[in-house]
Amino acid sequence: MELSAEVAELRLQAESLLLQSIRVELLDGRFVVGRLECFDSSCNIVLSAAEEYAPIENLSPHTPTLYDTRRIGLIMIPGPKVRRVFHKTTTRSKLDQTLLSCII
Repeated sequence: MELSAEVAELRLQAESLLLQSIRVELLDGRFVVGRLECFDSSCNIVLSAAEEYAPIENLSPHTPTLYDTRRIGLIMIPGPKVRRVFHKTTTRSKLDQTLLSCII
């Protein structure tokens, strides 16, 4: 199967982030930070040295969100649970577009 030039470019960009630190925002409000080990065509993401950040409920909407943190280590995140993906050094990357569109 031949990939279009745009899909091939997105795939190369995603592959260039392998072993880089990324942040994965989940649909339930949690996010996980870790090193991208692999991803697949089903949008599943595997991170190593991962830490999970879960929001703690605030009593006042005017206070900043606090997070409960736990070390996980190695984690596989199912693609359907992912809202967005960020590279450590940017606010949003094309990795987000690549993984969430499942066009790998």
